[in-house]
Amino acid sequence: MLKECVAATERELGEDGSPLDNECLYNRIAATIREKRKQVAEDWVRRIMRAPNAISSTSAVEARQMKSILEDAPNMLSSEQKATVRDALAACERRLDQLEVDGLVARFQALSQAARKAFLMKIGVAVSN
Repeated sequence: MLKECVAATERELGEDGSPLDNECLYNRIAATIREKRKQVAEDWVRRIMRAPNAISSTSAVEARQMKSILEDAPNMLSSEQKATVRDALAACERRLDQLEVDGLVARFQALSQAARKAFLMKIGVAVSN
């Protein structure tokens, strides 16, 4: 967008040139934009990110919410911030997998003895009495 502004300025002023130092002006605008984007990214990371070990104790709802938010991370994150987001996403996935397995175990344990045997037979596990 800034390049379009430079080109538009040059088109409008043509051969007459600008009374201002356009290069200096647009470089300052670009620096201001970069700094603002950096600040927005830092604020987002500070507000959203949790340590991966904190994610390991979240509920399923919290882990899903965090995962959704992390998947929609702003594009302006630095490489380091993107790596942190990837690590947190992986922690969310691990937590959701753990909760899913724990949920399945709890459901299995709630089954009657006959239902447990039927379940194990269906998944191909040998049942012994």
